[in-house]
Amino acid sequence: MNAEAFSDGTLSGVGPSVDGVRQGRWQFFYRSGSVKGIGTFVDGVQDGPWEWFREDGSRMRSGSFDKGAQTGDWITYDRTGAPYKTTTF
Repeated sequence: MNAEAFSDGTLSGVGPSVDGVRQGRWQFFYRSGSVKGIGTFVDGVQDGPWEWFREDGSRMRSGSFDKGAQTGDWITYDRTGAPYKTTTF
């Protein structure tokens, strides 16, 4: 497991890497410590499903990547968790 930090030393991300390249499931954080995003990297590129969250913990957006490119339906959620916008790639 590797840990990344903001310039002030606060944890910004954690996940596995191989030879310094992100590989596998990563989790990213706001400076406050709450989760900002969760998803998978393959050879340093976003791949598969990802989710992003607001600092208050509510889900903000979800969608998938295919070798770094957004693909399929991306859903944006309001603060109550209800979907309010879908963008198709």
